[in-house]
Amino acid sequence: MRYSSIFALMIAAATVSTAARAEIILPGDLVAGLSQSELSARWSKWAFSYPDGANPLQDTTGALSYLGDQGSYFFLAGTFDPVAVTRSATVFSDQYLFIPLAYALAMIPMFGDTEAAIRQDAADTMGVVSNLSLKINGVEQPLPPPTTSLLDYLQTSPPGTFGVDFPAGAVFGIPEGTYQSVSVGYWIALKPLAPGNYQLHFTSRSDSTGPYQGDVYTQDVTYNLTVAVPEPAGVVLAGIAVLTIGACRMRRAVS
Repeated sequence: MRYSSIFALMIAAATVSTAARAEIILPGDLVAGLSQSELSARWSKWAFSYPDGANPLQDTTGALSYLGDQGSYFFLAGTFDPVAVTRSATVFSDQYLFIPLAYALAMIPMFGDTEAAIRQDAADTMGVVSNLSLKINGVEQPLPPPTTSLLDYLQTSPPGTFGVDFPAGAVFGIPEGTYQSVSVGYWIALKPLAPGNYQLHFTSRSDSTGPYQGDVYTQDVTYNLTVAVPEPAGVVLAGIAVLTIGACRMRRAVS
């Protein structure tokens, strides 16, 4: 378990500019030792592993945002619905953020019987993507060269399929079970943010193609982020030891 140092956070927050910029990681670079293609598959497995009504993509306040904590990185959630949503979340200053601007998942046998078939289904569902944006504190984030557009941040899941475990009472009424799947989408990885408070806002629009022509999916998600300072484990253990010793002395004093 991690703890934040309130005193350190208060000092650091005072130094964060309201126009603070995050450092976007190139789409081909590793994040916490993982390719972003692999992370996109892990995000999909995570996103669909929660039941209807308790899924972080349905969260309208941030009450479920803690589910995104994956240790060295933190998954932010998109939405299933086109309405704008604002959430609050706390992350740590040593965590990468992984953000789903737009995405699609396809599974065997619901959307095809082969990997090739479900990859085509996911591509048709995703369709033509536009209105990609990522702002922090109202500022559009600069892209690292040689990328020039958020459309450069396309990620497809690695070759082969991956299993997605849908729980009982899964979203969209999908029967409980493990489904071999593929994913495609636009994900952004951010290097850890300095301690402080940020407003992160992302949008997208997907106009489906092929058999889904006419379907439109949009996202408009705002996160009010608190970036906290994790205390070293040794400091936490030392604090517990001091409290334990103090309690023992108090018991002896009254005995």
